[in-house]
Amino acid sequence: RCVEESMKKIMEEFGGDQAATNTVSSNSERRGMIVVDGSNLLRGSSVAGMQAVLKTMISKHYGAKLFFDANILHCLADNNDNDGKAYVERILKTKKYGAVLVPAGSRADDFILQYADRKEAHVLSNDRYLQYVERYPWIKEGRIHHFLYDDGRISIPELEIDVKVSG
Repeated sequence: RCVEESMKKIMEEFGGDQAATNTVSSNSERRGMIVVDGSNLLRGSSVAGMQAVLKTMISKHYGAKLFFDANILHCLADNNDNDGKAYVERILKTKKYGAVLVPAGSRADDFILQYADRKEAHVLSNDRYLQYVERYPWIKEGRIHHFLYDDGRISIPELEIDVKVSG
């Protein structure tokens, strides 16, 4: 119970839902919330790929909430990915897409799934989350969406996203 209360407190501290819903204009009807495993999407594509996917999600009236692993900035620096590091720092600072960096020593997966469960949202990640199925049975119900980055395009069929990545 203490862990759940701590996670709830951290989620509230990280901007809650307001920043995530601000990414869709107030005069458009939102199709639903997509919780994005930011570290997974960035590592599996590129900065341009992440930008293209998020822009397309918003244009299709999805709400977005981004979660990053605690070590993402360190990993990007180690890989000399200065563009990726600068991009992540910028969206974390501005809280664009409700972006949050999970606390050190934590797994983003725990926060992603708890948030998606609470909001009845879908998740964008190439993770399968099989170790969480008992706690979150909806994982097997098609709310986890995978992406394919190939030949300069990112495809997410269930979300009707197929976007060319420039650069």
